[in-house]
Amino acid sequence: MERNEEKVITSPLVIFEIVFTLETYYQVLRVEIKSLVQPILDLRGLKVDLKDVFESALGLYLKKNISFADAFNACFMKRQGIKEIYSYDEDFDRMGGISRIAPGF
Repeated sequence: MERNEEKVITSPLVIFEIVFTLETYYQVLRVEIKSLVQPILDLRGLKVDLKDVFESALGLYLKKNISFADAFNACFMKRQGIKEIYSYDEDFDRMGGISRIAPGF
């Protein structure tokens, strides 16, 4: 039985691009970005890899006032059971459960 429901797939980079464009080009506030992107992720017919990580990252992005990329990476690390990151980015110091190791040369 046909229910007129579309099944589509998109790249995770599309979600990043939506957040980036809303934030930088349109200067949309983070709380609005979350309210605009979450319904896209909630679409039943949309398949996007790591959808659960994106949903968690939106919350962390809003709560910790960090870049969306940092929020995504922190949530991805948690999903993978990774607790350490080599990074110069001090934003990771403000996230519970992650130890940042500054790379040395």
